[in-house]
Amino acid sequence: MSKGEKKSLGLITGDEVQYHDGSAIIIPRGMTYDRAFEILEHMYRSQETIEELEPEIFPFRPNDVAVAVARVVQRRYGLSFGLGQRSLFAEEPPSFKSVPVSLTERVEVATGRIALPTLDNAEIRVGETLHPQYGLVGAVNCEMKRKDRSHVRELLKDIQEELRTNSIYKGKALRIVGNKAEPEFMDVDRFPTWDDIVYKAEARAALEGSVLIPLRKHERMAREGVPFRRSTLLAGPYGTGKTSFGQLAAREAVNCGVTAIFSDAGADINVLFQTARLYQPALVFIEDIDVYTSSGEDEKVSKFLDIFDGVHAKTAEVMVIMTTNHVERIHRGLLRPGRVDAVIEIDHLDRHGVEKLIRQTVGNALADDVDFDAIYEAMDAYTPAFIADAIKRAKVHAIGRSADDEEIKLTTEDLIGAAAQLRGQHNLMRRATEGQRKPSFERALSDVVAGAAAKAVNGAALRKGGGTDGPQIATVVIQNGEEVAV
Repeated sequence: MSKGEKKSLGLITGDEVQYHDGSAIIIPRGMTYDRAFEILEHMYRSQETIEELEPEIFPFRPNDVAVAVARVVQRRYGLSFGLGQRSLFAEEPPSFKSVPVSLTERVEVATGRIALPTLDNAEIRVGETLHPQYGLVGAVNCEMKRKDRSHVRELLKDIQEELRTNSIYKGKALRIVGNKAEPEFMDVDRFPTWDDIVYKAEARAALEGSVLIPLRKHERMAREGVPFRRSTLLAGPYGTGKTSFGQLAAREAVNCGVTAIFSDAGADINVLFQTARLYQPALVFIEDIDVYTSSGEDEKVSKFLDIFDGVHAKTAEVMVIMTTNHVERIHRGLLRPGRVDAVIEIDHLDRHGVEKLIRQTVGNALADDVDFDAIYEAMDAYTPAFIADAIKRAKVHAIGRSADDEEIKLTTEDLIGAAAQLRGQHNLMRRATEGQRKPSFERALSDVVAGAAAKAVNGAALRKGGGTDGPQIATVVIQNGEEVAV
């Protein structure tokens, strides 16, 4: 700066000043130059003060927020770069992480401090916080000069709009793994369609009415005041197509703009439903629901039911599909009206279903004179999984008797023979159990106490105390007609 040149202090800003479009400078009558200089200097210093806004908490998962911030900053300023992390003795270099935004794409985003290029001494910090209703969500802290507050607030509005319209998770097929808040993406293109699965006519109609129509027409239902939230339980033996229907429903959901969320084995049920509330309208699929509701631990079951009731609140737009191979194990509290809207039995196929599945699977490789009445009798009580296995075995038979250049044709004998080979396995499976279920700590302790009491009191009759539905800890010794608690 040359001698006599004055440094520019920038435009006058601040809410304390009244502005107009003319060129006249208006000051209060009687104000001195000293006072005017003092006020303007105070305003300048105030507007140059570094301040921090209250943390902005976004109801989206942290990775979703991090990607939205990166996109908005890049769009507004043309570039986005991280700043080093300050420490007591030095400043560490900027850090970045790679975030999956689809099955095949990832983006690199800055973590921690991010500069706002056109603003002097302005930065935002992307982090996370624990929300009481949604669990782990993204949060943004902003630091800037006071004069740039309005600019930064507009930036936060843009981030919110980016999340609303271009979330990496909303409307996608997701899977919750363990207790991780960030879901994984699933490929719905590999899931079956409605034409790929065969059910009894009654089951198909019930599935259509309870799940698929509400999914396809969820916007119309909202306009008509019909709630989207509902719960459907699919009950039936192994291999009847319950999981396949969950996958089919997920495909339908994504096609309709509804988020589909699967529960992986051992997934935290609370994280599952929190994610559904964040990205509603959402379809939740829980396989083997009896695992969560038949533990024998009243506190665990009660906690699950409380969480389940949370997604049935009036403001929730969450549809739940559950499956079970053992409906008798489900806690009766889950089955009361208001928690489960429909129980649909998915069982072995009827005569029409067996023929449809075979024709659908075999296609042109099926002989013209196949006797489906005889085949149905041979496959009596077979689930679709057993029928599919029988078709594979029948193809092996047909290939074995055909020349290499000969087109195979599956005959009645091929299919009946294959079904007969599976009959022993089918019978064993129907008689088999799943082994001894591990008892809860309270029940195991009760058994130990009962055993010790039996040894200590020769010839006494024993009965366990406690309610029929809860843990039974106390053991009551009945001796000489009197009860003695142990």
